Amino acid sequence: MILRMKAFASILFSAALLTGCGDSSEGTQDKSSDNDTSQVPGTYTFSPKEGDSKPAITFVLKDDKSFTAEERSDKFRGTWKVEGSDVILEGVDAEKGGDDQGGEDIGVRFDAKTYQLKSITDDGEEIMDKILKRAGKDTVHLKKEA
Repeated sequence: MILRMKAFASILFSAALLTGCGDSSEGTQDKSSDNDTSQVPGTYTFSPKEGDSKPAITFVLKDDKSFTAEERSDKFRGTWKVEGSDVILEGVDAEKGGDDQGGEDIGVRFDAKTYQLKSITDDGEEIMDKILKRAGKDTVHLKKEA
């Protein structure tokens, strides 16, 4: 479990280092109001380099407020909700479940309009500050696929 958690955190750190602040395309940004969740479902990616054919991590947010995430061979599942202008994902290892079953818990918070990552937790540990510090950047963004 600790090895998988460290591997997950390592991938995110590496992606942040190579991505920097990332660009979110103005044409693909969500223009919904804070109370409208209809524009939230979709596929969001985080890639080490712009134009990579395979992103480091992919989040698929579904209309039923569930999500799946894939990072290399690790898969996660959970639910998402909107609080103000933030989208919040809470999930567990798709194969093992959460900590009580030997798997990892993950959490992600990002801005629904700009896709700026605000928080990432891995097994309850906040790792966003570490990602930003190692990247030498103030912000990191997800990209929403068309």
